[in-house]
Amino acid sequence: MADKNNESRKAIAIEEWKLVSSVIARLENVEHQMRNWLFGLITALTVAFYSNQIEELSGVRFIAIGLFLVATFIWMDLNHRMPKRRAIELSKEIEKSLRDNSVEYAGPSLSTALAGNRTGKWKELKRMLKNTPYIQIMILVVLLGLTPWFIK
Repeated sequence: MADKNNESRKAIAIEEWKLVSSVIARLENVEHQMRNWLFGLITALTVAFYSNQIEELSGVRFIAIGLFLVATFIWMDLNHRMPKRRAIELSKEIEKSLRDNSVEYAGPSLSTALAGNRTGKWKELKRMLKNTPYIQIMILVVLLGLTPWFIK
């Protein structure tokens, strides 16, 4: 009876691990799509700035709009990374349970893990800024905005 219960829990753990893996993959896909949108918007802003089609778009405004876009996308990315981080932690817990062949795994707990509060945002923000190109994009926006002053 204990073996049957253990096998049942193991099967549930494997199914939840598959679900968690698909959630992580979807959230990573959304992150990449958001970054692609940011690159597209920054590119469009740069083309508008350097083509001089919009007379009101000065270097200072270009920098302000560009930095606002980057800050907005950082915030959106951070809000997608928090559930992904919790899903990764849950995946680790499930994998450990399966690896140890223990019956301590109390799942399924996917909805509980992903719906948790948003604690640890500063820690995740620091981790995100180290591992993503947002700082480099901010520097690029400032340099692109200042370039016309140095060329004249």
